Amino acid sequence: MEMCAAVGIECEVVRGYLKTPGETPDFGIMPRSNHWWNAVLVDNEWRMVDCCLASPSNPRRHLYSGAGSSAADSWWFLTRPTQLCWTHIPEHHEQQHICPPQAHEVLLNLPCACSPYFKNMMQMVDYNTSLTRIEDLEMVHIKFNVPADVEVAAEVEVRAYSRDQDGDVFESGEMVKKRA
Repeated sequence: MEMCAAVGIECEVVRGYLKTPGETPDFGIMPRSNHWWNAVLVDNEWRMVDCCLASPSNPRRHLYSGAGSSAADSWWFLTRPTQLCWTHIPEHHEQQHICPPQAHEVLLNLPCACSPYFKNMMQMVDYNTSLTRIEDLEMVHIKFNVPADVEVAAEVEVRAYSRDQDGDVFESGEMVKKRA
Protein backbone atom coordinates (compact mmCIF):
# COMPACT_ATOMS: atom_id res chain seq x y z
CA MET A 1 0.00 0.00 0.00
CA GLU A 2 2.85 2.37 0.78
CA MET A 3 4.24 2.08 -2.76
CA CYS A 4 0.83 2.87 -4.26
CA ALA A 5 0.36 5.80 -1.90
CA ALA A 6 3.81 7.15 -2.83
CA VAL A 7 2.77 7.45 -6.49
CA GLY A 8 -0.82 8.56 -5.80
CA ILE A 9 -2.64 5.30 -6.57
CA GLU A 10 -5.58 4.46 -4.32
CA CYS A 11 -5.15 0.95 -2.91
CA GLU A 12 -7.04 -1.36 -0.56
CA VAL A 13 -6.00 -4.56 1.15
CA VAL A 14 -8.83 -7.03 0.62
CA ARG A 15 -9.37 -9.89 3.02
CA GLY A 16 -11.51 -12.75 1.84
CA TYR A 17 -11.88 -16.32 0.75
CA LEU A 18 -9.88 -17.98 -2.04
CA LYS A 19 -11.84 -20.89 -3.49
CA THR A 20 -10.01 -24.11 -4.32
CA PRO A 21 -10.80 -25.75 -7.67
CA GLY A 22 -13.08 -28.74 -7.13
CA GLU A 23 -14.32 -27.82 -3.68
CA THR A 24 -18.04 -27.88 -2.92
CA PRO A 25 -19.11 -24.87 -0.85
CA ASP A 26 -21.49 -25.14 2.09
CA PHE A 27 -24.89 -23.55 1.56
CA GLY A 28 -25.54 -20.22 3.26
CA ILE A 29 -22.16 -19.94 4.97
CA MET A 30 -19.38 -17.57 3.96
CA PRO A 31 -16.22 -19.58 4.69
CA ARG A 32 -13.55 -18.16 6.97
CA SER A 33 -11.14 -15.80 5.24
CA ASN A 34 -8.00 -17.54 4.06
CA HIS A 35 -6.38 -15.07 1.66
CA TRP A 36 -5.50 -11.42 1.09
CA TRP A 37 -5.09 -9.45 -2.14
CA ASN A 38 -5.16 -5.82 -3.27
CA ALA A 39 -7.62 -3.61 -5.11
CA VAL A 40 -6.15 -0.59 -6.91
CA LEU A 41 -7.84 2.32 -8.64
CA VAL A 42 -6.16 2.90 -12.01
CA ASP A 43 -7.60 5.41 -14.51
CA ASN A 44 -10.80 5.55 -12.42
CA GLU A 45 -11.31 1.80 -12.76
CA TRP A 46 -10.88 -0.74 -9.95
CA ARG A 47 -8.52 -3.61 -10.70
CA MET A 48 -7.30 -6.48 -8.54
CA VAL A 49 -3.75 -7.63 -7.81
CA ASP A 50 -2.87 -10.99 -6.27
CA CYS A 51 0.91 -11.17 -6.02
CA CYS A 52 0.68 -14.43 -4.08
CA LEU A 53 -1.01 -16.37 -6.91
CA ALA A 54 1.16 -14.64 -9.51
CA SER A 55 4.35 -15.82 -7.81
CA PRO A 56 6.03 -18.93 -9.23
CA SER A 57 7.14 -19.84 -5.70
CA ASN A 58 3.54 -20.33 -4.49
CA PRO A 59 3.17 -24.11 -3.99
CA ARG A 60 -0.56 -24.00 -4.87
CA ARG A 61 -0.24 -21.81 -7.96
CA HIS A 62 -0.58 -24.78 -10.34
CA LEU A 63 -4.21 -25.03 -9.20
CA TYR A 64 -4.96 -21.51 -10.45
CA SER A 65 -2.56 -20.83 -13.30
CA GLY A 66 -1.37 -22.29 -16.56
CA ALA A 67 1.88 -20.28 -16.43
CA GLY A 68 5.22 -22.02 -16.18
CA SER A 69 7.06 -22.41 -12.90
CA SER A 70 9.85 -19.94 -13.72
CA ALA A 71 7.93 -16.69 -14.24
CA ALA A 72 5.17 -14.66 -12.65
CA ASP A 73 1.68 -15.05 -14.10
CA SER A 74 0.78 -11.55 -15.30
CA TRP A 75 -2.94 -12.33 -15.34
CA TRP A 76 -3.10 -11.77 -11.57
CA PHE A 77 -1.97 -8.12 -12.03
CA LEU A 78 -4.74 -5.61 -12.75
CA THR A 79 -7.40 -8.29 -13.14
CA ARG A 80 -10.97 -7.13 -13.65
CA PRO A 81 -13.15 -7.55 -10.53
CA THR A 82 -15.75 -9.42 -12.60
CA GLN A 83 -13.11 -12.04 -13.43
CA LEU A 84 -11.41 -12.31 -10.05
CA CYS A 85 -14.75 -12.90 -8.28
CA TRP A 86 -14.84 -16.44 -9.72
CA THR A 87 -12.01 -17.40 -7.34
CA HIS A 88 -11.77 -14.58 -4.76
CA ILE A 89 -14.65 -13.59 -2.48
CA PRO A 90 -14.08 -10.48 -0.35
CA GLU A 91 -15.43 -10.44 3.22
CA HIS A 92 -16.98 -7.03 2.60
CA HIS A 93 -19.33 -6.61 -0.37
CA GLU A 94 -18.10 -3.10 -1.16
CA GLN A 95 -14.61 -4.50 -1.81
CA GLN A 96 -15.92 -6.60 -4.72
CA HIS A 97 -15.95 -3.40 -6.81
CA ILE A 98 -18.74 -4.91 -8.90
CA CYS A 99 -21.98 -3.01 -9.61
CA PRO A 100 -24.21 -4.21 -8.11
CA PRO A 101 -22.30 -6.21 -5.49
CA GLN A 102 -23.15 -9.91 -5.52
CA ALA A 103 -24.22 -12.00 -2.53
CA HIS A 104 -21.54 -14.29 -1.10
CA GLU A 105 -23.73 -17.29 -1.97
CA VAL A 106 -23.77 -16.33 -5.66
CA LEU A 107 -19.98 -16.00 -5.81
CA LEU A 108 -19.42 -19.21 -3.85
CA ASN A 109 -21.52 -21.15 -6.34
CA LEU A 110 -19.68 -19.91 -9.41
CA PRO A 111 -17.25 -22.50 -10.73
CA CYS A 112 -13.63 -21.81 -9.87
CA ALA A 113 -12.66 -20.38 -13.28
CA CYS A 114 -9.01 -19.33 -13.37
CA SER A 115 -6.71 -17.46 -15.73
CA PRO A 116 -6.71 -20.00 -18.62
CA TYR A 117 -10.52 -19.70 -18.82
CA PHE A 118 -10.32 -15.93 -19.29
CA LYS A 119 -7.09 -15.86 -21.33
CA ASN A 120 -8.67 -18.24 -23.85
CA MET A 121 -11.87 -16.15 -23.99
CA MET A 122 -14.11 -19.03 -22.98
CA GLN A 123 -17.73 -18.42 -22.00
CA MET A 124 -20.32 -20.61 -20.33
CA VAL A 125 -23.70 -20.48 -22.05
CA ASP A 126 -26.82 -20.27 -19.85
CA TYR A 127 -24.91 -21.38 -16.75
CA ASN A 128 -27.01 -21.95 -13.65
CA THR A 129 -25.39 -22.52 -10.25
CA SER A 130 -27.82 -25.37 -9.57
CA LEU A 131 -25.83 -27.42 -12.10
CA THR A 132 -23.18 -27.96 -9.42
CA ARG A 133 -25.72 -29.65 -7.13
CA ILE A 134 -26.64 -32.88 -8.84
CA GLU A 135 -27.40 -36.07 -6.96
CA ASP A 136 -27.88 -39.75 -7.59
CA LEU A 137 -27.90 -40.50 -11.32
CA GLU A 138 -28.87 -37.02 -12.52
CA MET A 139 -27.26 -35.72 -15.68
CA VAL A 140 -26.03 -32.23 -16.55
CA HIS A 141 -25.24 -30.51 -19.83
CA ILE A 142 -22.84 -27.58 -19.63
CA LYS A 143 -22.26 -25.56 -22.78
CA PHE A 144 -19.20 -23.45 -23.56
CA ASN A 145 -18.38 -21.01 -26.33
CA VAL A 146 -14.68 -21.29 -27.17
CA PRO A 147 -12.56 -19.89 -29.99
CA ALA A 148 -11.88 -22.33 -32.84
CA ASP A 149 -8.21 -22.72 -31.86
CA VAL A 150 -8.98 -23.76 -28.25
CA GLU A 151 -9.40 -27.42 -27.32
CA VAL A 152 -11.37 -28.26 -24.18
CA ALA A 153 -11.08 -31.39 -22.05
CA ALA A 154 -13.19 -32.15 -18.99
CA GLU A 155 -12.95 -34.45 -16.02
CA VAL A 156 -15.91 -35.44 -13.88
CA GLU A 157 -15.69 -36.51 -10.25
CA VAL A 158 -18.64 -38.56 -9.03
CA ARG A 159 -19.64 -40.90 -6.24
CA ALA A 160 -19.25 -44.54 -7.23
CA TYR A 161 -22.21 -46.89 -7.21
CA SER A 162 -22.30 -50.63 -6.60
CA ARG A 163 -24.96 -53.28 -6.94
CA ASP A 164 -25.76 -55.71 -4.11
CA GLN A 165 -26.74 -59.38 -4.49
CA ASP A 166 -30.40 -58.44 -4.86
CA GLY A 167 -29.58 -56.10 -7.75
CA ASP A 168 -30.19 -52.91 -5.76
CA VAL A 169 -27.93 -49.94 -6.58
CA PHE A 170 -26.27 -48.04 -3.72
CA GLU A 171 -23.42 -45.56 -3.20
CA SER A 172 -20.20 -47.39 -2.45
CA GLY A 173 -18.59 -44.42 -0.68
CA GLU A 174 -15.77 -44.11 -3.22
CA MET A 175 -15.15 -41.13 -5.50
CA VAL A 176 -14.35 -41.78 -9.15
CA LYS A 177 -12.76 -39.37 -11.64
CA LYS A 178 -13.48 -39.93 -15.30
CA ARG A 179 -12.73 -38.04 -18.44
CA ALA A 180 -15.94 -36.52 -19.78
